[in-house]
Amino acid sequence: LAAWAARGAEEREAILRIKDPEIVRLVDFNMRVLWASEIQARQFGVKGPVHPFDHSQLPLLSAMQFDHAGDGQTVTEVKWPEEFYKDPTILASALRSTGGAAGTASATGGGPKPLRPQRWPQILQPPAKSWVDFERQMAHLAEQLILSASAAAAAPSAAAVVAAAGMAEVGRHAAGDSGGAAAAAGALVAADDDEGEEGTSGNEQDAA
Repeated sequence: LAAWAARGAEEREAILRIKDPEIVRLVDFNMRVLWASEIQARQFGVKGPVHPFDHSQLPLLSAMQFDHAGDGQTVTEVKWPEEFYKDPTILASALRSTGGAAGTASATGGGPKPLRPQRWPQILQPPAKSWVDFERQMAHLAEQLILSASAAAAAPSAAAVVAAAGMAEVGRHAAGDSGGAAAAAGALVAADDDEGEEGTSGNEQDAA
């Protein structure tokens, strides 16, 4: 998460905005299903992994916000409030509490592996059956958002290194070609000199 903390607030805000229609749909669906289960559990006095919604144990879900289309029903974007991107330690703390990112890295000596964005919807499938499971899913998704942004930022640098290596290789080839051309030119000059000497020697013999 060092790269996350090193970014500016505006960059962090953009990273934490989820606009992919399929992911937004899955997040909204999971949230609705879990709330329906909790309301039913409250009505019948049932206590289980879904009930209750504990804000202190669900830092990502409890702060999550939804933007809607003009109809007021369709969710178009999932995001978090400004304190999440203005203070990078808030997200880091939330991920640690779920065992993600920094927590995983410290426990295993490694870190989360990046997934292709096309596979991100799989993080939310099958639908979570408890708030705790849903919190873990959202933490995993947040990790992927950060990893993807870091990879995108590193791509231009990697491309520059490859381009520089390519230019150096072209330069070496060009230098080799120049050396070969110079050697060929020298050979031609030497040949011309030899021919000139032979012609002079022949003329002297004819005159004698």
